[in-house]
Amino acid sequence: MSVVVLASASGAPGATTTALGLTLAWPRDVVLVDADRSAPHAVLAGYLSGQAPHGLGVQGLLQAHRERRSLREALHANELPLPPPPVRFEGDQMSQDAPMRVLLCSSEQYTSLVRSTNFRTLQANAMARSNMAKQNPLFMGEAGLWNGILIVKMPKPIRFFAGDSLRWCPSTTSNAETSTDLVPAAFGTGFAVDRALLLGGQALAQAYGKFRQSQGSYFFSEKELDHGDKLEILLGMIAGTSKIQFLIDHGGVAKEYTDFGVMAVDTAVAIA
Repeated sequence: MSVVVLASASGAPGATTTALGLTLAWPRDVVLVDADRSAPHAVLAGYLSGQAPHGLGVQGLLQAHRERRSLREALHANELPLPPPPVRFEGDQMSQDAPMRVLLCSSEQYTSLVRSTNFRTLQANAMARSNMAKQNPLFMGEAGLWNGILIVKMPKPIRFFAGDSLRWCPSTTSNAETSTDLVPAAFGTGFAVDRALLLGGQALAQAYGKFRQSQGSYFFSEKELDHGDKLEILLGMIAGTSKIQFLIDHGGVAKEYTDFGVMAVDTAVAIA
């Protein structure tokens, strides 16, 4: 287990920001401790945008220690999970004050949410947010906004049937997927496991190639056809995008793979 301590003799050199950045980028489970007794809750007000309850912190542990209460229980009571980095859309005026993540779910998972008693309220929330985001199409149609999570139906489900392997990567040093965890055979043809994806801000790589004649990413070509009666014109671009998966070297025996801003949520669904 590694312990990294960041400290400063006087105010605001960036210790909290650096600690938060290390926490978000660390490939393993990690605990961030802000041990400043007089801290103005920089993480709560900054990264969490005030969306988490105040009053948590080292003060609670100190009070428990004075009162000789269980430190384990006090630590659990003062824990606060850090969500994935927020999603930001161009023109979204509420992105700073009301950070948001996106949940992509299957049609069956979405239907289960629709049947909840307040889903119309969630749809109204999404429509109201769209008015503050230049009518971004992601908020329109079959979408609901719940506690900062935009629920959107994916066009094609990620589905595992009875007997299928629930494919996931159990190792931090390999991309190999496990094949030992199976969907119970008792699910038969009436049930399956669908995988939803909770997405925070993503890291996207964009690459450009070079055309041998234009020496740039864009190219243009024209050719006469049908004995000069027709002219064919071709416009193209050599480029591509890909989601980034980081391979981080922590000085150990092997480098460790880590994703960025993605959580998988598997649920059983009825399909018959």
